[in-house]
Amino acid sequence: MNKKIHIGYLVNHFVPAGVETFLLNLINNLDLSIYQPHLYVFYSSAPDYLSALNKSVVVKHLNREKAYSIKFFRRLKKELQQDHIEIVHTNNWSTFLEGVLIKMQWPALKLLYVQHGLEYYLQNDPSLLKKKLRKLLRTFGRPFYNELVSVSQIGQALLKKEWNSKKTHLIYNGIDLKRFHTNGMLSREDLGLSDKAFIICSVGRLMDVKNYLCLFKAVELLIPRIPNLLFLHIGEEFNIGNKQGERLRRFVEEQKVHEHFRFLGRRHDIPDILPLCDVFSLTSYSEGISLSLLEAQAAGLPAVVTNVGGNPEVVLEGVNGFLAASDNEKEVADKIYLLYQDKNLRKTLSTNAHNRVRELFSLENMVNQYQNLYYTLVKEK
Repeated sequence: MNKKIHIGYLVNHFVPAGVETFLLNLINNLDLSIYQPHLYVFYSSAPDYLSALNKSVVVKHLNREKAYSIKFFRRLKKELQQDHIEIVHTNNWSTFLEGVLIKMQWPALKLLYVQHGLEYYLQNDPSLLKKKLRKLLRTFGRPFYNELVSVSQIGQALLKKEWNSKKTHLIYNGIDLKRFHTNGMLSREDLGLSDKAFIICSVGRLMDVKNYLCLFKAVELLIPRIPNLLFLHIGEEFNIGNKQGERLRRFVEEQKVHEHFRFLGRRHDIPDILPLCDVFSLTSYSEGISLSLLEAQAAGLPAVVTNVGGNPEVVLEGVNGFLAASDNEKEVADKIYLLYQDKNLRKTLSTNAHNRVRELFSLENMVNQYQNLYYTLVKEK
């Protein structure tokens, strides 16, 4: 092809979160001799995320005021046409309808949808009316999309159930393996951590769906069993008005376990911190394919995760980690204790984790699959 393929990515907010990190990694690694990415941000962005984007990416903030207004969609369509967009890429329910409404005005446009998580909040919405309405909208909107992608096998099942869609692509999330290694640039001393500590770490946002309370309770159960136990959390801090964060902070205070918990806040040197830890744990109620879990595996950390969503597609029981029942702090604690007791087991699982993530979850493989899909869509004209 003589001209570049222009792709428009729609996002509500461009901030540190799972889908946005996926977009950052994908966009930054496209072959820019073939593809020209455009990012359309409906509301707001985090400065550090914008600065991390390749300078060739065209970024436009649309300053959306109302959820759905004729004025907004006219402007969005105008921007897309002025930028010669050929493919619009949407993610999750948050931008699904936007894609449909644009395609209704512009039938020649190619639409691609990616299902990331398992819609924990939507699926647990008590309103049956809202659930039925969403399913009707999806059934209506599905024909407007040229291709549907899921990042997990269980996500494909959700698309079949919610969208009545039999044809979907599976493209696993990928991470930049060059950033992750088994020996980081930091030492425990650099972070004020004891060489004798047994460190359980987790990376993530303090949201209900992550169910950190289960993990905190598991750590409390392990304190009498593991000398020098330390839980290390990387991610947003408590002092941002987050209700879940406040609940967790109170738990630490009320149980008087401060000395066993360390909160690092948001960090940009996670690849250097992970190798300082012994075990990674994730106790979410629901997950797609967790980028944090993939990063921990790339750093060679055996994992103890809840047996939900896409977690068992990453972690194989007894191979590169262990699975525990959802919201079962005792089982989580027992699986972590198994790893504490057996250093050779940790070493074996570490090697397997390192190998498995390289086999299935590389950023290069993920980007190549999306690029092939984009190219196929354009060729269909």
